[in-house]
Amino acid sequence: MVVTMMSGQEITTKMPNFTECLQQVKAVEQQKSVKEVACIPKGTNVDNSAKFWTFFDKVSELMERQQKFCTNNPLHSSCEPHVPVER
Repeated sequence: MVVTMMSGQEITTKMPNFTECLQQVKAVEQQKSVKEVACIPKGTNVDNSAKFWTFFDKVSELMERQQKFCTNNPLHSSCEPHVPVER
């Protein structure tokens, strides 16, 4: 909860949850020295690097599976022909 006082001072108070904050707004707004009250939901700290590495691991796994498949089935249409380049 963020409370802006008539003086311009801001006071931030942690609430147990968003619903509790909304329930307390009216009581806080009724105080004479209060100008505004807002409930700001707490964001979650998501570790995006974990998502990236999970995705990277899956792509690596798929590439390894494709490589093994092509080793066993070199003439399959999904496998690139590996023709050595002569100079």
